[in-house]
Amino acid sequence: MQSLFFPFNRVLVMDSVYLSAVGICALVDNYSGQAVSFRVSTFSALKTQLKMSVAAGEQVLVITELVSGSEPLYEGLQFLDNIKEGVQAGHYKVVVCTALSDPFLLSAVIEREPHVIVHRDESLDVLIRLISLTKNKKNLTILSPLILDKIEKIRGIRLTQRELEWLVIQTEKMGLIETARRMGIHYKTAATYRKKISKRMNINIREMDSMLAKL
Repeated sequence: MQSLFFPFNRVLVMDSVYLSAVGICALVDNYSGQAVSFRVSTFSALKTQLKMSVAAGEQVLVITELVSGSEPLYEGLQFLDNIKEGVQAGHYKVVVCTALSDPFLLSAVIEREPHVIVHRDESLDVLIRLISLTKNKKNLTILSPLILDKIEKIRGIRLTQRELEWLVIQTEKMGLIETARRMGIHYKTAATYRKKISKRMNINIREMDSMLAKL
């Protein structure tokens, strides 16, 4: 019997790590009181399944990472952009469960306005508690304690949309020329973004490159 406190009859879990995905599915099914979870391993599969669930009139919760085995962070953020209209219309709720630690990258996720952002290092109890808060009808992004702690480190520092895009692309370990090509800009403009970001972070270019290598 489905829990009276669980408003979803379909939970789509996108996690390319099999055991992690299975664990989340089991957690959700146990909490809901019935088998409601469905695991996918790519954003393309998630988009297809989401479309089918919405068409079937299901009350859908999406729990997703932001990278898959074949899709980088850039595509994960694009996925959030593509479903934003459906989120705002109330067709489904979205929980991002991410391993990202860089506060600027996390700010790029926050700008996409999912309902919840939780870190993978946090306990499953935290995940369940935040899932329960998605019943709130307001489209407000709820941040877990660890995410809040990481974001606090860049309080008062803001990057432009293009600077954030540049930083997101760096998670794919691209050089300046490849990054410029991806963004459709000149090499010198890409170099300027790197310089401006390092200046806002009060670090030199060498320290910046070291930080990027760890993303």
